[in-house]
Amino acid sequence: MADTENFRALILSIADLYAAEGRAGGDQVAAALRQSRFSLSDQPPAPPPLLDQVNEALALSSHPIAGLIANVLPVIRWQHAGLENGRIRADVAVQMLTAEIIGPTGMIHSPTVRAGLFLQARHVAYTSRSHAAEETYVALTDSGRWSLYDSAPAQRTTGEVIFHPSMAPHATFTGADPLLAIWRWSGDIAWESYVMAGTTPTVAT
Repeated sequence: MADTENFRALILSIADLYAAEGRAGGDQVAAALRQSRFSLSDQPPAPPPLLDQVNEALALSSHPIAGLIANVLPVIRWQHAGLENGRIRADVAVQMLTAEIIGPTGMIHSPTVRAGLFLQARHVAYTSRSHAAEETYVALTDSGRWSLYDSAPAQRTTGEVIFHPSMAPHATFTGADPLLAIWRWSGDIAWESYVMAGTTPTVAT
């Protein structure tokens, strides 16, 4: 019961962030989260291989949502996004984690939106990529540098909203500390349009 209540508190807080974004896609994600029904598995997922960096990022964060994430960390399903389908280079994919809270394969099912958590380990260049979905991150740490349309990477701070329009090339870089953020996709949320510079998918999605 406590896990369920804590998880509900997390998804409602994520909904509030995206409701305040001021974009239709954020409103769509917020509504989907607020209207969601879910049940947590009796079998918790295996701890992610980068759990130490998840915990480090949570400790670095001053954002109130970090505490909510920490409360439900054992029940969150993390994965190396893009590793199985080859859309993200393996050397990069193994140094990042995503947790799809809501989406077609999320802890909460939705066929129309995706949203969740993102961890990028320290000293990683997640180089230029693009996709049809519009995307908004909310930074939970001060440790990331972000680039849009091949601009010079700029430091972003906790709580900043980072918007990527559909098909806009963007990149993310970390230094000595891991990056933790919340993300959403809306519009065309299929993986098929995702392209990372210098990477050729090896398996069709």
